[in-house]
Amino acid sequence: MFSKTLVLAIASIVAAESASGNAALSAIIGDINANLNDYLTEISNGNAPPAELLSLFQQHSDLDTLIHIQAKTPFVSALKRIDKTLSRLPKKQPKSQLITIQGMGKAMELVVSLAVHFQTRGNKIEVETNTVEVLDEFEQSDDESMLRKRHVSAVQVRIYKSRDLL
Repeated sequence: MFSKTLVLAIASIVAAESASGNAALSAIIGDINANLNDYLTEISNGNAPPAELLSLFQQHSDLDTLIHIQAKTPFVSALKRIDKTLSRLPKKQPKSQLITIQGMGKAMELVVSLAVHFQTRGNKIEVETNTVEVLDEFEQSDDESMLRKRHVSAVQVRIYKSRDLL
């Protein structure tokens, strides 16, 4: 019998994928990567997961191509991180020849500036804007807190690896 933890983790991936939950999916993949030795021990003990579950994990293990940009992220640091991520993309998998950067609120200007930089270098970019619902928590007294819902603008940019870098 295979480890309940791995089966639950992979089942959560399926649930997150069907709900389009990138944040949840990132957290699950992070957990699997953080506990990879435990999972590998289970596999070495002969407790292998079904092939379709491994295939699903491999399809989504490229979540390191999603970069979150904050307003306080330095421009040059973001450029270097994006360059490094683009250079690590596999050469023979056209499906994974892009990375995604995203930012909300004040970070939108930085994300768009990064997109323009990579577009002038010859990379194809795609820009998508949307609105994200966020919850703010305010502490009113000792044990009481108030939650307030608000909407924040967000931008997501897909940067494709240029043909020169392939």
